[in-house]
Amino acid sequence: ISPGYPGLFESMPITYDTAFGGVDNFHENERKHSAWMSNPVGCGYHKQLAQELVDGSPMPNTEELRRPISMPNGTYAPMAFGPLGRGWDPRRELAGTYDQEWIDNNFPFLPPDFKEAYYQAAPVDQQIPYLQGGERVFLENLTPEGQTSFDLPQIEIPVVFFYKNGEQLQQRAVIDTLVLEPDEGVFTLTWRVALPLKKSMFEISQVLAGRKPRGWWRARRLGKTYYPSLADLVADKQATGEA
Repeated sequence: ISPGYPGLFESMPITYDTAFGGVDNFHENERKHSAWMSNPVGCGYHKQLAQELVDGSPMPNTEELRRPISMPNGTYAPMAFGPLGRGWDPRRELAGTYDQEWIDNNFPFLPPDFKEAYYQAAPVDQQIPYLQGGERVFLENLTPEGQTSFDLPQIEIPVVFFYKNGEQLQQRAVIDTLVLEPDEGVFTLTWRVALPLKKSMFEISQVLAGRKPRGWWRARRLGKTYYPSLADLVADKQATGEA
């Protein structure tokens, strides 16, 4: 068994369906079916190596540096961009143990051996410390131009939590996720902030993200509705039939 000759291409998606992995369900005996759980949606994986089961099946289009794919039953890491599925390795190993002990003593809550890192969907090689804004992003061989670079914006996003008892707590949101879409010339930043609750989500009456003018704060303090302009006030009165 050996790889076939590569074909020519002009552009290639670097996605999990074209990376090593997949489901080996070619054998007539279902007991011999298996899946490469590091990437069950990929291609090229075969546990059963009978020639008639392997011949002509597609190979992945990406592979690890200095570790070329030579056998369909190898233990290769999928090389792709994007989040890992919830049930994929190694992410699912962080989800904890759901057995009879969990049913009897913890259900419906998470098991004691659940790891918070489970919520990190990015592969290890695509995880970085929190971005601060202003970093230079450099893309090579990911755009028709060959090389593309740009600076991330520096935006501070305060988040204010309003408690039902009248208290307020302000936190600074951090950049949680950077998504690059070089084919579209687009990137997306997601900010996130976390607040531990004492009892339930109903402790919080309102959450404000970003900055508001003084008039908004004054209206909230007086229990009134804030209107950015006279036109907004008139439009609201007309909509409610008060004008």
